[in-house]
Amino acid sequence: MPRWSRNRDNGRPRPTRRGRPAALRAFTLVELAFVAAIIAIAGAIAVPRFTNAHLRASLSGTADRISADIDRARRLAVAAESYAAVGFNADDNRYAVGWDGGASSYPVELGESPLRVGLDAFRGGDREDLIIFGPTGLSGSRSGLVISNRGAAILILVDRAGNTKREVGGDAEELVKKLELLFPAAPPPDDDEEEESDGLLSGTIGTVRGLL
Repeated sequence: MPRWSRNRDNGRPRPTRRGRPAALRAFTLVELAFVAAIIAIAGAIAVPRFTNAHLRASLSGTADRISADIDRARRLAVAAESYAAVGFNADDNRYAVGWDGGASSYPVELGESPLRVGLDAFRGGDREDLIIFGPTGLSGSRSGLVISNRGAAILILVDRAGNTKREVGGDAEELVKKLELLFPAAPPPDDDEEEESDGLLSGTIGTVRGLL
């Protein structure tokens, strides 16, 4: 006669009609390999997208900081009725904000954490490497720069009032070429031009270039 169990036995397999425990259902090796392949494919798609999004967000944050520093220099010049400047050094991958006397002037290292971006080019400005704001809050000319990381590149254009606008691209070289078309290389300044008659202006230029 078949043996039937009427009692629960704390999760242990119940006897079958023949009195043998029922086999537990398990995943086969093929099923496990299939699930692992799906996980690997999903990761291969998601990880690069997440990385690119993070790099773009980091680059945009750096552009925000540069724009804020340019605006800060303009406001300082107006408030002090003097001069303030932002200088750029693409070779050493940094820029600096400063004013006459050097108090609270500072450099910003673009290649270091948390920024980790590259300064590809700077063009225009009142000097070949400077944006100088006077007491009126205006600079002598427009300018532009390109920053990039592995995710994207941004062209930042600066007008005489320190306002900025951006163009985002995937190729830094293309944006640098566009920058060069907008701002052809200027001839080197005469020696007499570097000898500023205004002591506050010459002090500001010296402070910023000393930080670069």
